[in-house]
Amino acid sequence: VFISLNVYACLFFKWAETQKQCNRLKLADILVKPMQRLLKYSLLLQAILKHTENDKDKTEVKEMIQSVDKLCWAANNSLRRREDYEKLEAVRRTIDPCDAIEAPNDECAKIIQEYNGNFNLLAPMPGFRDGPRSLLFHSSLRMREAQNVKLDIDCLLFTDLILICKSNKRMERYKIIRPPMRLDQLVVNELKDKGSFLLIYMNEYHVPISAFTFHSDLGAIRGWLEKFREAQRDFKTKKMQESAELERLRTDTITSQVEIEGSSVISVPSYLDLVSSTLPRSESAESADRFMPNLLTPGDLSADSRHLELGRSGSMTDFHNRPTDLPTHMDLPHANTEPKLESPLATELSHSNKHRAGYNIMDGSWQGSAIKHK
Repeated sequence: VFISLNVYACLFFKWAETQKQCNRLKLADILVKPMQRLLKYSLLLQAILKHTENDKDKTEVKEMIQSVDKLCWAANNSLRRREDYEKLEAVRRTIDPCDAIEAPNDECAKIIQEYNGNFNLLAPMPGFRDGPRSLLFHSSLRMREAQNVKLDIDCLLFTDLILICKSNKRMERYKIIRPPMRLDQLVVNELKDKGSFLLIYMNEYHVPISAFTFHSDLGAIRGWLEKFREAQRDFKTKKMQESAELERLRTDTITSQVEIEGSSVISVPSYLDLVSSTLPRSESAESADRFMPNLLTPGDLSADSRHLELGRSGSMTDFHNRPTDLPTHMDLPHANTEPKLESPLATELSHSNKHRAGYNIMDGSWQGSAIKHK
């Protein structure tokens, strides 16, 4: 662009192309020289491989050939994508913003207008990580929707969608008159009239939401059907490849996480930690200073209170770190002797499996005979 706009640059390059050093090559021919040299490296390495006898050297040369081929493929792919992007940008400049919905009134039109510019032809295709779409086919047709009259329109077939536009031949611009339609949600059928075909647009629930008939001469219709079906097949293949690549990346990520976790030391909680997490914690600061069970005699039990309660503690770790604050099992009254039970309830407890005094950690209750205060 700079060369075509700058008169002095044009004069200089024309003069330079006539010089002996250029070997009668134009500027465009000289610019592709690096790429052509890059493509020759693979041929040169293959010739070297034919005269290589050492197995180790053969392996290294083969690896070099593979690396060069990958580099050439990446360079070609980059150039092709760049060309497609420039072509798509040229098409985008000729298309006005989408205005495919008729508003009920002026107030609604202002609200809808905010969303008409959301469609970006240069944006990546939905569901794909990268790679811009490209224009595959473009021709003029006549379209009929429902019982309306036929309209002269231009259909633009892209990698993943179709645009139905109204063209302005004088201004060489196009206005989108119907919302963009994805190829994987379109169904095409030939009609009895060989110069026409039916296009049905489905929503995500596979329910038709719009239908159009397109008319033209027999050759143009056949060309459109062939291009459309080929584009649908290619788009379906691209989707499958993208899904497979995403699944592979997800599997590799999970495998890497498992390897990282397996290489690190896993801390297994002890039984004491599990028990301490199940014990009730104190709601006040005073109860955290001391852990002491509430020991009740059978006479202190009421008729409505048949279970004994355990005092709350700050943590099980505090209980084990302060053994001097607590009476041990040997210090408890009647720890090694059969307690004297006098009440009917105590008598009943003594005859039921002869329980010993003790605290059941699993359900948080005292079992066996009740223990009196000193």
